[in-house]
Amino acid sequence: MRYCHVESCQENDIPIGIKGAVPTKKSLNGGTSDKYKREVNEDCTSHHTKLDYLNKTISAKAQKDMELWDAYDDALDNFCDIDENDEDAEYVDLLLNPERYTGYVDGLTDPKGKWGPNLQEFLRRFSPETTNGEGPHWLRNLYFIYMLEMRALAKAAPYLVREEYYTGNDSEDWETQMAVKDLLNVVKQFPEHFDETTMFRNTEQADKLKYEFKQHFRNITRIMDCVGCDKCRLWGKLQTQGLGTALKILFSGKFDYINEKTSIDTHNKKEFQLHRNEIVSLLNALGRLSNSIYKLDDFRLMLR
Repeated sequence: MRYCHVESCQENDIPIGIKGAVPTKKSLNGGTSDKYKREVNEDCTSHHTKLDYLNKTISAKAQKDMELWDAYDDALDNFCDIDENDEDAEYVDLLLNPERYTGYVDGLTDPKGKWGPNLQEFLRRFSPETTNGEGPHWLRNLYFIYMLEMRALAKAAPYLVREEYYTGNDSEDWETQMAVKDLLNVVKQFPEHFDETTMFRNTEQADKLKYEFKQHFRNITRIMDCVGCDKCRLWGKLQTQGLGTALKILFSGKFDYINEKTSIDTHNKKEFQLHRNEIVSLLNALGRLSNSIYKLDDFRLMLR
């Protein structure tokens, strides 16, 4: 089962920017600034008798309620569940847990531990003769999803290029920003990836169809929780969430009007907000699709 095992990060290995332990700002009196603390709010009680006084304080409960409302509104745009706040969730270094064939079959793994490109198996799974003519359609679907995710990257590029990708490691953060910019520059060279405007339009039931499609996709992502192999489940959920993020970008409507000249400041950035897990899953999902297409070309060469 060692090939199925996922190695979780130790607490000391988690970058400060990822686990959210960002240094807090200090107030003028040397303490931590928190405008929702009781002692801060009590400073304004002396003004309550003034007719022209406008109390701008918000109780901690009201603040929490508003955060729940925001979370609910954001969840309506999601095509899959974002479980990054799950109490049982663990941090995983994807570089230490790469996707690979584990030999997992019904709770067991192949004791030989030997695998590689298998042309006979490829033909069995995708040739028209052994799939009732469906195999070529399945391969075309691979390209379709790849183009869809490429289009999502292009659409969200003005937002993604301005992200800080902060982890706390200055050199790695800079390298990540440069890598994302290089990728987005390549994506821009092929703007006509996929036209999402042709879907869910010119029909009175467009919203209903979109809702049903979203629910079906959520059910698919939840099925991944039932996968027995830890590594298969990790990468399966990562790739389905990546596709869900792409669908969110294309069909939520929140990314329809941003471009390189759009001002995305602190006041309206929330409109375009993506979770860290969504960005990570989208980039990794595109990477796995790219690798699949590359391997598909290898099989084509083997068939010649």
